[in-house]
Amino acid sequence: MLRPLELSLFICLLPLTAEADEPVVADGDRATSIDELDIPWRREDEKRLAIEQEVAWDQIVGYSRQAQEVVIGRVLSSTLQADGAERVVLEVDQALRGHPEGIVEFIVPPTGASDDGEIVRARVVQGYRVLVYLDPARYLVEGNSLFLVEGGYVWRNKRGSVFLKPRADRVWIDEIDPAPNYVVFSLDQVTESLHTTVGKHRRRKRAGG
Repeated sequence: MLRPLELSLFICLLPLTAEADEPVVADGDRATSIDELDIPWRREDEKRLAIEQEVAWDQIVGYSRQAQEVVIGRVLSSTLQADGAERVVLEVDQALRGHPEGIVEFIVPPTGASDDGEIVRARVVQGYRVLVYLDPARYLVEGNSLFLVEGGYVWRNKRGSVFLKPRADRVWIDEIDPAPNYVVFSLDQVTESLHTTVGKHRRRKRAGG
């Protein structure tokens, strides 16, 4: 089974490589190459991103345990309800769990969303191809178990100020790491999480009647 930190996303290569003709930075009596500079904030940032990825993986596993249906499909429409919930109409492309076909409607509950890195309200945009985790009443599990599907990965913005669609945010290439702005997992990891939690899901379903 792939572990979340084994996912090789897009490695962020900061321009820290000094060429022979690059200037050096004075460090006391010794001239120090920029390659040798100690940058504590960079290591702390990498550690924070690793922790965020672990937390996000725990969320994926939690969604998998709770969901009765897990679906990939294209958003046809979304309507805001009087209570703040959102009714979404989805055209099913693929069912990863359950047997939904054709057109599926589900509800995004009015969660207490915030930009603290814990909860970001699910963004539903017409035309987007998304992955959703649905409970037996076809509510979106935990109110934010919705991810954009693109390039063999599932994406979710970490903050409300970041647009959901990565290509609209910037052009992602191997030298740019999306981790500061997006939760990203491969579809293979998502599928594996469903396989490893299927027994717990079935037991929970039987216990609930």
